[in-house]
Amino acid sequence: MPSVDKHRQIAKSWDDNAERWTRAVREKLIPSRRTVTDGAVVKIITDRHPRRILDVGCGEGWLSRQLADTIGCEVVGIDGSGGLVTQARTAHENGTYLQHSYDEIASGAALSEEKYDVIVCNFSLLGEHLLELLSVLRSRLRSDGALVVQTTHPFMAVADGTYANGWRLEGFDMFEDEGWNPMPWYFRTFESWIELFRQSGLAVLLCKEPVDPQKRTPLSLIFVCVPA
Repeated sequence: MPSVDKHRQIAKSWDDNAERWTRAVREKLIPSRRTVTDGAVVKIITDRHPRRILDVGCGEGWLSRQLADTIGCEVVGIDGSGGLVTQARTAHENGTYLQHSYDEIASGAALSEEKYDVIVCNFSLLGEHLLELLSVLRSRLRSDGALVVQTTHPFMAVADGTYANGWRLEGFDMFEDEGWNPMPWYFRTFESWIELFRQSGLAVLLCKEPVDPQKRTPLSLIFVCVPA
């Protein structure tokens, strides 16, 4: 399947799964997020004491809500799924949530010229072609701002023994309820992430690997990038 069709399938999956995903997040049904990765990304962001944050791929809005409550700063959430943006707006009436596709963001049309202290992409960079998107996000950072990206750790994504860039399929098999629409996502090696940031005009300032406290295996990979 061509990459453009994969990207359309990602968008359709989020629309189809919006209510189920909202329930999974709000009822904390994902163990790794509940115990480690949610707290890890919140800490990295709050440690920077930002005044203005852009949450790209905000989904149902949990991170935007938590950051607004924890820091008391301005948070703008943006997502391509109408169903998820509706969920976010309903749960946070005083928040700002925009519906725009990644293509619209990458074109520069979806964002104003205002700058942000932190732009966060929390498990939301799932497509193959991200260079233009990241370049636009870099241009919306303040000179001392940072892009925070949390993604699946390569260690956890090589169950089939293949460590190479390529498309994978998320079937949402961890959940007991049926009816989930499977979602393709693009796996990147550690080296590939670093090169993508470089090409986007970003430099990696910090890299964190949140670890399962029991199994001692990495659950995610967090990059903090700054304009190069």
